[in-house]
Amino acid sequence: MTGANFSQVQRRDSPEQVSESQREFIDLAFRMALVRVGTQSQTSTIIIDAPESSLDAVFVNRAAKVLASFANANSTNRLVVTSNLAAGKLIPAMLKAAEDVPHARFNRVVDLFKAGVPTRAMTQLREEYQALRDELIQQIDPSTTDADLA
Repeated sequence: MTGANFSQVQRRDSPEQVSESQREFIDLAFRMALVRVGTQSQTSTIIIDAPESSLDAVFVNRAAKVLASFANANSTNRLVVTSNLAAGKLIPAMLKAAEDVPHARFNRVVDLFKAGVPTRAMTQLREEYQALRDELIQQIDPSTTDADLA
């Protein structure tokens, strides 16, 4: 790995020598490699909490492609990513990388705003949550409206 203040590749000997974002994705890459080797191309599942809060914005599309490639490695793989209603771009980028057909991206989403029981915050701040949810839907597929998903 390189650093901003190094012109050459520098060996990193401990987790403290890399950023939190790098640590998360080194760990995830290691888990994905173990799953790939351990399952010998059989059905695999990885469940993660979306690491958007620690993900460097430059690496969002790269991370999305890596996660989508795992999900699409065979027709039975499953990638479960939990996420709050985040302002980040990881979830839309991941869905775009995994599915070429824009409207079909929503077949990969379990929308707990529709399927779950609303929290007190969701009830009290409904308009704000709905606006952010609509913004996320537009990032995933600009031609989709909330009515299309009903």
